[in-house]
Amino acid sequence: MSLDPIASAGSGTHAPDAQAGAADRGLRGFVFALFFIFGGITSLNDVIIPKLKDLFTIGYGEALLVQSAFFAAYFLVSLPGAAIVRKALAKRKEDRFQTPTDMQDALAQYSYSRGLKVISRAEVLPGLKAAVVPYRVSMREGTRIVKEQATESSVTDQAVLHGGSDVCKSRTFTWAIPAGAHRIRFTETGAPGVLVRLMVSNASAASQTMISITPIEAPRTVTVSEGEKMIPYYSVLPGKPVRWRIVGPTRLELAARLDFDPTMRGPQVYRLAVVEEGKKPREYSFQTTKATTALYADLKDRVASKLDRIVVELGAGTHELSVVLRAPASGSAEIHARIPEPSTGEEE
Repeated sequence: MSLDPIASAGSGTHAPDAQAGAADRGLRGFVFALFFIFGGITSLNDVIIPKLKDLFTIGYGEALLVQSAFFAAYFLVSLPGAAIVRKALAKRKEDRFQTPTDMQDALAQYSYSRGLKVISRAEVLPGLKAAVVPYRVSMREGTRIVKEQATESSVTDQAVLHGGSDVCKSRTFTWAIPAGAHRIRFTETGAPGVLVRLMVSNASAASQTMISITPIEAPRTVTVSEGEKMIPYYSVLPGKPVRWRIVGPTRLELAARLDFDPTMRGPQVYRLAVVEEGKKPREYSFQTTKATTALYADLKDRVASKLDRIVVELGAGTHELSVVLRAPASGSAEIHARIPEPSTGEEE
């Protein structure tokens, strides 16, 4: 099941694929040429220094300042240059977002059930870059709320509006569209404005297979913040596994992170087991270190490790899986379970 953006009459734009491909090839060629241009300029320094020494009757120490000035320029220009490139790249990636008002009739009729992904970004008032913006996005069919997300987000430097205004990091939720015809209206509260982008599955009715994943037991839940994403994890503790009920056939992906406490230094080893009743447990051992981009939003005394993955192939029928922490004996780990879906390259 892949995801396609819903076509609509919003004001955002996308460059045609052929033009975007040609622009990317031109940019790669330019960067490739720069390698030889700067290499040639750098090699000229060794030729110029002896000439400068004879021409101005200076010592080698003074002549070598030419090289010092040349390479110092790399250091001085790199930071503002990186800021310009980041801003330019953010403007090049143009996603079709719309306001909820523009989305009054965004969903047409469907004769079978589909999956809908809703991606939202809150607009930010000028001068409030450091603020956290709470907001709520609601999907309504008539007067009934069919799906709602209450969330909060902060300003990102990875995206801007066409006019240059700031927006917040994206937030995502999904809705399994029931079979039949639906007319959906979007509303928002709490923010100066919210931009919404829709992506809907394009699988045919014949290829629809009912699969599901349901958590049925977990000691606690933890939220991991990574970049613009807030990802829910379930904790697995010694003697307290996490259990899911999965309806296949499907491929289950388990993302695992070890919890680093203040006493843990350097690489750490932990072991997990995936247990299904009536089958031999599958054991997995990982060596990991602390993550640099992932943070626990609600475990202030723990540091998340880098991500490790487990892939479990499941046949047709209902399966009850448990994830058990084998080691360390007094530690804890976090598990996120998902059923992967192919994408079209239009992801946030």
